[in-house]
Amino acid sequence: MKKLLIVFCVLISTTHLFAAVKKVNIEDSLRKIEQTNDYKIKIATYVHIADYYDYLKCDSAMFYYSKAEKLSIENKYFNLMPDIYNGGASVLNTVIGN
Repeated sequence: MKKLLIVFCVLISTTHLFAAVKKVNIEDSLRKIEQTNDYKIKIATYVHIADYYDYLKCDSAMFYYSKAEKLSIENKYFNLMPDIYNGGASVLNTVIGN
């Protein structure tokens, strides 16, 4: 029974690790932003890129969160503002905490 529990825990943890790895093609995302006129897609893509950079390159993450915030305010689209501010706060906590 113990062995079964250990195997189950290992499987769950490795599955979680593989699910946490996200692949983002930045060039494709930036191309998507350039090609579309829909501000909702642009904002969501900026947030997606910023989330990707969250722990890798904090300055890049803040750059994209700022672009998303500015575009959201200009278009009065506030649905993603909690994600933008939460992500920005996460980056600031990482930078200040280290």
